Amino acid sequence: PHEAAILALVITPNGKYLVSGDDDGVLKIWTSAAWAELYSVQAHNRGIWALASCGEDRVVSASLDGTVKIWDAATGRLVGVLRGHSNGVSAIAVTQDGERAVSGSGDNTMRVWNLSSGAEVTRLAHTAWVRSVALTSDGGLAICGTDEGSIRVWDLKNCAVPSRQTAHRSRVSAVALAQQGQVAV
Repeated sequence: PHEAAILALVITPNGKYLVSGDDDGVLKIWTSAAWAELYSVQAHNRGIWALASCGEDRVVSASLDGTVKIWDAATGRLVGVLRGHSNGVSAIAVTQDGERAVSGSGDNTMRVWNLSSGAEVTRLAHTAWVRSVALTSDGGLAICGTDEGSIRVWDLKNCAVPSRQTAHRSRVSAVALAQQGQVAV
């Protein structure tokens, strides 16, 4: 079991693994068949705030230490590190094809990453901490929530904001899309 509070969970698309991340930066990989712990890794120096799957056996972790890391759930091994944020990373989403990830951070940016090369593709500036991110099924739009209470819809192909709503007086800690990607909450 985890010693610290669990902050994030994800199940791999093939259903084989449950991955959990805690407030101490520990990543645990469990077999979903028996719910047995397979691997425990000190993955980050600070808490893991978000996890997402990226391929059948891979997951990405986002941490308050400012990094995003790619893990092989079948082996528990680190595959890659995405560096560039200057503050904690609290949100991560991956395109359905597993080729790109979008991270949100306390450095007031949302960044798009190429998961194969580890390169930053695009940096999108905000005026507050980006706390939550969701992607449309085609990966063309990113919806994010910020500490200033705004929800932005980004066109990732053109790096433009076709829609921005200030819907809350405080932070937007979670965003989600309906299956078809036409409704965001």
